[in-house]
Amino acid sequence: MIKNYLTVAFRHLLRQPSYALLNILGLTIGIVSSLLILLYVSNELSFDNYHKNGDRLYRISSDISEPDNSFRWATTQLPLGRTLATEFSEVESYVRFVDAGRVKFERNDQNYFEEEVYIVDSTVFDLFSYNLISGDPKKVLETPNSIVINQSLAKRIFGNGNPLGELLETEQRTYQVTGVFEDVPDNSHIQPRALIAINSIPDLNNATNWGSFNIYTYVLLTESAQPKEVEAKLTDIIDKYVAVIFDQFNITIKYEMIAVPEIHLYSTFLGEPEPLGDMKYIYIFSAIALFLIVIACINYMNLSTARSMKRSLEVGIRKVLGAHRSSLVRQFLSESILITIVSVAIALILVIILVPVLNDLLSTNMLIGNLLSPQILLTIVGIILLTSVLSGSYPAFYLSAFKPAVVLKGRNTKNSGNSLLRKFLVGVQFALSIFMLVGTLIIYNQMKFLEEKDLGFDKERIVRLALNNQSQRDKWSVLKTKLMQSSEIESVASSNSSPGQGYAKT
Repeated sequence: MIKNYLTVAFRHLLRQPSYALLNILGLTIGIVSSLLILLYVSNELSFDNYHKNGDRLYRISSDISEPDNSFRWATTQLPLGRTLATEFSEVESYVRFVDAGRVKFERNDQNYFEEEVYIVDSTVFDLFSYNLISGDPKKVLETPNSIVINQSLAKRIFGNGNPLGELLETEQRTYQVTGVFEDVPDNSHIQPRALIAINSIPDLNNATNWGSFNIYTYVLLTESAQPKEVEAKLTDIIDKYVAVIFDQFNITIKYEMIAVPEIHLYSTFLGEPEPLGDMKYIYIFSAIALFLIVIACINYMNLSTARSMKRSLEVGIRKVLGAHRSSLVRQFLSESILITIVSVAIALILVIILVPVLNDLLSTNMLIGNLLSPQILLTIVGIILLTSVLSGSYPAFYLSAFKPAVVLKGRNTKNSGNSLLRKFLVGVQFALSIFMLVGTLIIYNQMKFLEEKDLGFDKERIVRLALNNQSQRDKWSVLKTKLMQSSEIESVASSNSSPGQGYAKT
């Protein structure tokens, strides 16, 4: 029976190619746009979900209030992690990430500069599910002057050779490569390329300074621990170690815990290691995807009902020959399902083609492989069912309600109720379209404003030179003098960071 419905639907569409093409085109555009938004939303929601202990992994951040200012920093003080592991039974383990800044590695007279280098505790592989390809996760960072690098850096420096046991020199120390880990996924709020053992730097490893906020502190809670209760107890640490430093300046410190999988979309702290998303945008984009589907479905309904006069004779003859209304409803729904399936198939092909282009254009990390994830596959099935029902239900019930005696005599099948409904659908379609058009224009104007805003300097005439080691920085005055001797250089200045980088109190 289903095969017969689909066969008849297919033949009907072949007899009306322009009508079928118009419907398929409208649904395809809506579904393509919705799937692209869905991939983006799926990627944003997937951040840090790969950690096996993610439900117990938290980062501690700082909320600092001064008499005339306030700050929310993602960082805390160096002694905090070790103190919590010692004094809180709810803390099973901890790890600290210290940003090493831009590091120059040297090997065989070749220099390699890296930005994402962190000094960490040896427990990093206990808390974070980084896949270690070479080396023992329990031992790779136990020995001072040990370093673990990711695959990309290993390939860049050592080619196809085995990096284990090899030496990498920096300005201050020489490190031995003790392990290699897979590149951290793009859907991570922190993406190290190299990890240095913290016991390589005694001043960091044994730090007792509670006045400096410059490291990321992560804790792994026990399975029975209650995060809210642990967060409430953090005031004990402040009273015991921190208040004595800041009370005299009327500065109030508060610690906040945030689950690692929530950092990307929910964090409101400054100094995050990577750019963040925002849960508000997830809701907005999800609504836009739904609007696009609704607009495409309404377009299908309007096109179908607009052709009601041509289909009325078909309905009349079918009913005269004994067809029940239920069979006619199923027939029209079959047409809707067939068109939707064809539209989804074309949409999937277009999505596969467009994703790499959009990733390059928008600097996103949408993965085509996510289309095969259970969540998205279920969503695609849901789109087929939802679109088929939404777009086909009204035409099916409307067309199947025609009375054969009326339509075979050539009388008008229109009635005021259906006319009002079509007008309402057209109104909804135009309202949603205008809403999205206005939103697009606002976003376009905002982006144009960002591109054209006066930054307070002529960026086309400014050149940035990086002094990558201390010996170069020590010769800054000599370099400045040499540069100022050029008639093509108007002025020279120095800074410890580029505009827009870093964070600090102001």
